[in-house]
Amino acid sequence: MSTEEDVGYQDAMRQVQRSIARRLKNLEEQFKDAEPDDKAILQARMDELHHMGHVLESLHR
Repeated sequence: MSTEEDVGYQDAMRQVQRSIARRLKNLEEQFKDAEPDDKAILQARMDELHHMGHVLESLHR
């Protein structure tokens, strides 16, 4: 049985995961039409979001 704290924690984790996924999707769309110089910046941002996602997953464990 989950406590209120557990439910709140799980909900917060899902919200952060969804936020990261939305931002990542937005950056991927921008990447498709970006100029070559801008692609490096967008790729760095996407890499940061992937890293944040991995960190978030490690908190789940």
